[in-house]
Formats: sequence, C-alpha cells, structure tokens
Amino acid sequence: MQARDQTTAAKTQASLLACDRDGNAVNRVDVTQGMALTPEIFAAIQKSGVPVHFELDLPSSAAYLETGVYDWSSGKAGTLEVPVSSAKFVSAATQ
Repeated sequence: MQARDQTTAAKTQASLLACDRDGNAVNRVDVTQGMALTPEIFAAIQKSGVPVHFELDLPSSAAYLETGVYDWSSGKAGTLEVPVSSAKFVSAATQ
C-alpha cells in the first residue's frame, strides 16, 4: 500500500527451523519486519531482497535447516531446506 509521501508499507515474516532426521522441530526462531519503503529502496529490494539476521542454537540432533518467508502484503511465500552438513556455522567462541 502506497502512502501520500510515496512510501510503500510492507510486512514480512521469516522463520528458521532446525529439524532432526525424522523431521521433528528441535529449535526455531521467527522474525517479523514492518517497513516503510521509499521508491528507491523498494526498487533496490526487488532486485536483491530484504536481509534478515537469525541467531539460533543448533542442537547436535539437527539434520536440516528449513527457512520460510511470508510477505503479508502480497500473500506470497517461499521455503528452502538445507542439510546441516552443507551449512556454514560461526561458533560464538570464535567471534
């Protein structure tokens, strides 16, 4: 929805879910973002997307990471599943 000052209101929800080998959720985190986008920023994120930062404790039983994004404005959603063995991790001890 576009306001009088030419900004576009947007709301997205992103989730990251850690699952064990049987598909059971072992941990998750959700982030909802509300945004007021200028025409320039709106054009830029249509090309590159909206960055989202997650921090999730990953239990040793986790075998897959599943992520999902929902755009409340358009009703569009997308998901992606990645095996933990191919994911890159940063230990809190190394930061």
